[in-house]
Order: sequence, then structure tokens, then C-alpha cells
Amino acid sequence: MAFNIDTVTVDKSVEASRPSRKVMPGNPEFELVHHADHWNFVDETGEFLPGTLSVQKMPGVNGTDRRGGIGILRNHFNERGSVLLSLGDNRLGKWKNYLRKVTNDANRKHHFTMWENPTVIGNRVMWEHDVEDARAFARHLVESGVVQPMPEALRAMFLDRQNRKIEGLRARNAPAKQIAEEEARYRAMAAGKPLADCMDENKAPKRRGKAS
Repeated sequence: MAFNIDTVTVDKSVEASRPSRKVMPGNPEFELVHHADHWNFVDETGEFLPGTLSVQKMPGVNGTDRRGGIGILRNHFNERGSVLLSLGDNRLGKWKNYLRKVTNDANRKHHFTMWENPTVIGNRVMWEHDVEDARAFARHLVESGVVQPMPEALRAMFLDRQNRKIEGLRARNAPAKQIAEEEARYRAMAAGKPLADCMDENKAPKRRGKAS
């Protein structure tokens, strides 16, 4: 089903259908926040990227005032080294208005991020997640200075956590393949290399045939 996503330019001569409130119920507007210790290791690229969580902007919730202002919450996060990613912040580049919305048949808004794409099929919604765009956004947060680079002490904590995970697998006699993968992930984290490159290190070198 085609419908109008508010932040996307559509042909106004085509009337877009509104999804059912049962399929896409209304939800509050939100902003994303990055907590200082929230980082994700990306197997495919070998990098740590800042993670984000959503914070609802709903009067009476999360310190939101009647007009949807979240100044109290922003101060709360700032005091704890967290970063609230304000909509409209020019430092976010092409992602500065990362929130999108669809109006359902009850005239309620359903909000989601610009790297999510909904398609209504019958009585269900199929969501496509643009992983590359989401990662590019996270990468941009650091490159633009919105989020500070990952501290080495935090990287060391992740490595220690990964090492303890490996020790736990060994203690439980987990399958050798599973242990080998987690060991490769540890090496990838330490070296900043893709997991696939470090998995290759687990493979024994091929024997050369005898010279004739």
C-alpha cells in the first residue's frame, strides 16, 4: 500500500492511502540519545560505532513539558556524559531531520527514523532497515564531533568482556566452531579489522605438495 511519508516528496496528484490505526498505531515523537558507554562492534567493517536509543517526547514523560520541550532531560543527559541528538542540529548533515512520520486513518502520527522504510501488506507492516545508512549516520556522529571518539579505556573494557565470554564458552565445552568465531571477534576488535579477515587466521595453512 502506498502512503504519504511526511518528509518525503511525493507526487501531489496521487492521493496516498492512510494506513489503518490497527496496523500503524500512533506513537509519540522521539529523539535519539547516545550514552557514553553505548558502542557496537561491526563485524563487517571492524569498527566500533556509537549506539543510540530513542527517548519519547511526550508531556509528563521523561521530563517533557507541555509544549514538548525536553530541556530538563537534556541537562540530565549532559551531566552524565550522554548526548541527545537534537532534531534540526546542522552538525547532523543530511540526517539533521532523521525523524519521519506517517499519518494513519485516525489522524494519528506514527514516527520512525529515516533509515527505516515501512510497507503495508494486508494487515501487517513490513519494515526494511537500511543498515548502511544507519551505520553511516553513526559514523558521522563521531566525524562531525557530535559524539566524542570511543575512549581507549572503554575499548579495553569491551575486549575484557569479550575475553570473559570466550572463557565462559570454554568452561561450558561449547562447540569448537563457536569458540573459534568468538576468538576471531576478539582479534578483530583488538586490531580494528573485519571479522572475516580474522576468521581466516583460524584456518591452518595448506600443505605444499612434494616436489617431483
